[in-house]
Parts: sequence; C-alpha cells; structure tokens
Amino acid sequence: MDKMPLAAVVCQSFPESVLLFALGLTLMGAPLRWRRIVFAAVIYTVISFFVRNLPLPYGIHTITGLVVMCALFIVFFRLPLQMAATASLLSILTLGVLEILFYPLVLATGLSIREIWARPVLRILIPLPELISLGIITWWCARKKITLSSSWPFQQKAGEEKQNRERQS
Repeated sequence: MDKMPLAAVVCQSFPESVLLFALGLTLMGAPLRWRRIVFAAVIYTVISFFVRNLPLPYGIHTITGLVVMCALFIVFFRLPLQMAATASLLSILTLGVLEILFYPLVLATGLSIREIWARPVLRILIPLPELISLGIITWWCARKKITLSSSWPFQQKAGEEKQNRERQS
C-alpha cells in the first residue's frame, strides 16, 4: 500500500500519465488529441491514486493500471482492443525500463525507497530525470513519426481500401 501525497500525484503521477498516453498513441500512429489525453490522464491518475491506497499485494496496481489504461485508450481514443492493449503495454514497459535505468540515481541518494516516499519533495524530484526522459522519447517518436501502426493487418487493409477509393474517384 502506497499513500501518495497530493503534491506527488499532481507533480509526478499526472504528468507521467499524460506522457504515457501520448507515447502509446504515437506508437500506434493515432493523432495526439491533447484535451482527450489530459482528460484520460486525469481519470487514470485518480484511479491509480485510489488503487495505490488499497491494501493490495505489490504489482496488482500495475496490472490494474494496464487494464484501466487499455480501457481509456478504447473509450477516449477509439483504439481497437489489440492496439489499446499494445499501446498500454509499450507505454508501461517503457516507463519500467526507464525506472530500471534510473535506479542507480536512487541508490546514489543513500536513501531507501521507503525513505524517499516518506519525503514528498524527494518523491517528486527523484523521478524527474525519468519523467524528462519519457518526455524526450515521446517527443522524438512523435517528431520522427515512429509508429507500429503499419504492422497491424487491419490497418493495412483499411489503407488499401482507402487507396482503392481514391483511385476510383
């Protein structure tokens, strides 16, 4: 159980959620509709906050987060289930990899995770490099149009149908 202070929710969890949705949409080749992203991130952050406060075994909040994120991709961005699940998994996986890469920074503080969590300022500052890196990755993928959408068979078929309609016009 993790009792996250409101300041950490607003300054760390919410921006992270915005970036996770933006990265997932970018990788799926979907447009970045920022109002929807912000609204979905607010809902995701609130649900995540309450789930973290439940007395659940460690890791259950991650699974719940994946399911909630997938559902929000479907509802707010109308992604098919396969794409929503892939977007959710890739976003959370990227975050996990960044957390592992930046773990030496946590060790360098000489503090345990529990000690960092107990200090709201550290709880916000320690993940900043990871959050900035997630932002850079998201921005770079969007700028370079790095997407996995062309590998989805139903999108290839939809693209072929669109090209056929354009030729007939």
